Amino acid sequence: MKAARRPLHLIVALAAATAGVACGGSNDLTQLFFYEAQRTRQEECTIRSNGEFCVEPEQFDPALNEVWVVERRGDRVFLFLDEEVWLMDAQPEGSDLRTDPHAATRRSELTDGNGCATTKTRSIEFIAEDEQLSGTVRSSSVLQGPPSCGNTPAGERTVDAVTGFVGGP
Repeated sequence: MKAARRPLHLIVALAAATAGVACGGSNDLTQLFFYEAQRTRQEECTIRSNGEFCVEPEQFDPALNEVWVVERRGDRVFLFLDEEVWLMDAQPEGSDLRTDPHAATRRSELTDGNGCATTKTRSIEFIAEDEQLSGTVRSSSVLQGPPSCGNTPAGERTVDAVTGFVGGP
C-alpha cells in the first residue's frame, strides 16, 4: 500500500469554501470535523474462478494514516478523503448524525468489445462522534465475462478498519 498523501492545503481550502457556502443564506448549521485516522487492513483476498484465496494478516501492508474530514450540513453528511468527496446516504427520520452509521457506495463498470466487464465497488461506512471516528472501507474489483476473458471471475477484495480522533489543520 502506498504512503498516505496529506493534501492538507487542499482540505483547508475546501473547508473554507464549504463553510463560506453554508454561511451564504443557508439556515442549516454546518459543522466540520478533522479526524487523524488510521486505516488498518482486516482482509485481503484474491478472487479466482475456483474460489477466494486470502492472505494471512502478517502479510498485510502497514496501516495507512489519513485525514478524514466530515462535514455535517443540516441533515446531510459529506466525507472528504484525499481528493474525493463522498455524499453519504440519507439517514432515516429521527437518526442521530453523531451516533448512527453513515454509509455510501460507489460502483463503476468498464467493458471492452469482447464482453469482458470489470466491476469496481467501494463502500465506506463510519460513525463520526464529535471526538472519535470508527468505520470500514470495503473495496473490490472483479473481471467477469466469456472464456475469451480468461478464467473468470478474477479480481481482488479488501476490507479495512478505520479508527481516528479529532485533530486539526
